[in-house]
Amino acid sequence: MKVVKDEKSFALPRREVIVEISHTNKPTPSEEQIKEELIKKFSCKKELTIIKGINTKYGSSDAVVEVFIYDDEDSMKKIERIKEKKEESKPTEKPVEEKKDGQETKTEEQNTK
Repeated sequence: MKVVKDEKSFALPRREVIVEISHTNKPTPSEEQIKEELIKKFSCKKELTIIKGINTKYGSSDAVVEVFIYDDEDSMKKIERIKEKKEESKPTEKPVEEKKDGQETKTEEQNTK
């Protein structure tokens, strides 16, 4: 891991870091793998580390990663939109078609087609 940029933000309570990771003959590393390396390198907390982007050029074995490391959890929650884990949604039940005098009536979904 090579540090390209490491600056303390003057306006916000965070460090803005750009690192370059070489992954020769391997797929692009996952966010979890990158966070583990960042924790070792910068002695930061995993929950205060936000990976903004992992960019690999086509055919290249180097990934450029943009990371924000926050000073505290309150500041991070005020600034960042945290992706909440979505619960598995249950399939919705389709309305039952009613029969009138031997003819089927169309449901709302069929009427909109």
